[in-house]
Amino acid sequence: MAEKILLSEFVKKLLIALNNGNIQYMLIGGVAAMYYGRSRSTMDCDISLSITEKELKKLYDCLKNNGFQVRDYDITEGYKDKTHFNAYLPDHPFRADFSWGKSSLELAGFKRAKQKEIFGIKAWMEEPEDIIIAKLVYGSQQDLDDALAILLEQKTLDMKYLQKRAIEENVEKNLEELIRESKK
Repeated sequence: MAEKILLSEFVKKLLIALNNGNIQYMLIGGVAAMYYGRSRSTMDCDISLSITEKELKKLYDCLKNNGFQVRDYDITEGYKDKTHFNAYLPDHPFRADFSWGKSSLELAGFKRAKQKEIFGIKAWMEEPEDIIIAKLVYGSQQDLDDALAILLEQKTLDMKYLQKRAIEENVEKNLEELIRESKK
């Protein structure tokens, strides 16, 4: 019987590597949504990076030295094109999906990111309001479900900030619908 590998083990190894490598990052996406909302399945851990071109080698070395499979070419080209790149651990079904923190969503997120503890590891995490806005912008059913779960679970959301960011990202009607749905 194959050994069961948990997402939490993968995320811990990734966060330890990034922390030890002094890489400026922010946990976003499904894992962050689970932290603030509800448990659900995902096969990746989304990370937004805020690094310079000079730090690309440091990032590559950080990942490689911690057992992650990643190509230097993918990191360099991803940085130039502002696209994503992935990193994997051998014998793990999960992947790390890295982006560059250049979109208005990620830039706003980095300004407010806070250190939280997830799976026993301190990590820089996007705030729940910023995750809700990102989920509304992306708009898949899974994204909307995540946004609703966060809205229902988090009792101290900054609603003024949330509404301001919704207007800036042109998703104010989506936010209004989400708020109505949360009151049902």
